Amino acid sequence: ALGEALQRGALPKLRSPDLKQCGMTGVGLQAFASALQANAAPALETLALSFNEIEGDQGWTALGEALQRGALPKLRSPDLKQCGMTGVGLQAFASALQANAAPALETLALSFNEIEGDQGWTALGEALQ
Repeated sequence: ALGEALQRGALPKLRSPDLKQCGMTGVGLQAFASALQANAAPALETLALSFNEIEGDQGWTALGEALQRGALPKLRSPDLKQCGMTGVGLQAFASALQANAAPALETLALSFNEIEGDQGWTALGEALQ
């Protein structure tokens, strides 16, 4: 429903969706990211996805792609604590940062995720240099 509202352009002034502990899944994140790719939330500054069980890589990859396409130029503070972030997801997010797709980014909360492997962390480190 939120993704559909975004795609219709119904929420152009949305700045801070609080989607913590709301039951978001990988499919839900993919739909949300798809809506963002249509430049549906250009004013979005914070994104709280903490305490969801967002399984798999597809949703995270879609969010990274949306960021990389400039969908969230005002994103300052993504809250991604304990939400199922994967190594592939972190890599996708880092790729967007490396492309300067989130120039307003101030904070990034990733604690309590079980991000496996070094590739995502290496990519994030390179993006932040």
